[in-house]
Amino acid sequence: MTLLKLMLVFAKVAVLTFGGGYAMVPIFENELVRNHAFLTADEFANLVGLAQVTPGPIGFNSATYVGMAQGGLAGALAASLGVVIPSIVISLLVAVFLRRAADAQWMKLLMKGVRPCVVGIIGAAVVFFARTALCWQGAVIFAAVVLLRWKLPKLNPLWSLALSALLGYVLFL
Repeated sequence: MTLLKLMLVFAKVAVLTFGGGYAMVPIFENELVRNHAFLTADEFANLVGLAQVTPGPIGFNSATYVGMAQGGLAGALAASLGVVIPSIVISLLVAVFLRRAADAQWMKLLMKGVRPCVVGIIGAAVVFFARTALCWQGAVIFAAVVLLRWKLPKLNPLWSLALSALLGYVLFL
């Protein structure tokens, strides 16, 4: 695989997504598992889980990991730049444009219309994980966290994460 191809795959994902890391998951899955077979479905599920628990954005972490696996340090750099450069360029262009059109009625309607699309894309990520990772252990962890949040709603969310990690460690051994 060429570094340019690796960079272009991640640039395509960056250009086609709107709404952050979870919105990238279905498109990442399509590109990395189906179109280019960089990963299997199980490897992809593990990748997203790993990208969530490591500091930084999911898209960047995923690109760096896949790039490293496919092309070493140069691959990691190419994939990371591929996912970052389009976002930077688009963000700068949108910032300039929004500054001029922020009060326009058509812009408010456009932004209102984008929200359901983002919710749908994130919903697709939920369906993907439900399909690939649904198991009794996951149901136990989910139920425990829901119960914890219901009984102690003001508890710091880090405790939910800690409980999930502990239960995951115990149940998946």
